[in-house]
Amino acid sequence: MLRTLPSPYNMILFAFAIVGVVLHEICHIFMCYITRTPIQHVSLLKKIPSQKPDRFSLGGEVILKEEERMSFLKAFLIGLAPSYICFWAFWFFWGQILNAGLDELTIFLYILLMCSLVLGAAPSLGDLKSIGSAFSRNIYHSIYQIILIGASMLTVWFALYIYQFQVVHEIFIYLFFAAGYAVYRYSILGMYTLGQKLYVRPRPMAQKSASVHRLTRRRHKPMKPQKGGIEEPHW
Repeated sequence: MLRTLPSPYNMILFAFAIVGVVLHEICHIFMCYITRTPIQHVSLLKKIPSQKPDRFSLGGEVILKEEERMSFLKAFLIGLAPSYICFWAFWFFWGQILNAGLDELTIFLYILLMCSLVLGAAPSLGDLKSIGSAFSRNIYHSIYQIILIGASMLTVWFALYIYQFQVVHEIFIYLFFAAGYAVYRYSILGMYTLGQKLYVRPRPMAQKSASVHRLTRRRHKPMKPQKGGIEEPHW
């Protein structure tokens, strides 16, 4: 796309793309911090060689320490973090532009930043692959997480609709989703633990000791003739 544009415009779009790549990786890092996922290596901007020797592309990467043990929900939140964070930031800056009282320079800078957000919002192929790998690694647990987050979203939506609760900012809705997910998750874990304690009874110690003695091998020691009152012959 850059090669098809004329000379001044391709450099402008290239500058927007660089800022978009950096914002893309920052969104990954931010969500790793929120989900407490350890990071091994971060590269906000690096040169990626192309098939042709005289051409290259720019990109970034965030390498996790234990990516093979990451659950589907974490992979989904981290992999698609640039999409929903950049989307939210785009409409935030758009709302600021619509407000009166901003000078021309601030509006111009907001527009430039919004262009970079659009270019950095799309998930990369590696992000989509990590989400698919996390889902296929444990399909039943991934479906379980999807059901819990769906139940949390429905609960929050019905609660806001029934009680007509006015949210100060839309970020609180996402916090309510996370709180509802935690409530459902730990409630199920608590009921499972309680059921294990009520229905799984340990074996009595007497049965354990009896079974050990039954299976114990005893060695036979022959009795000496003097102890049995038998006199040995004198040869």
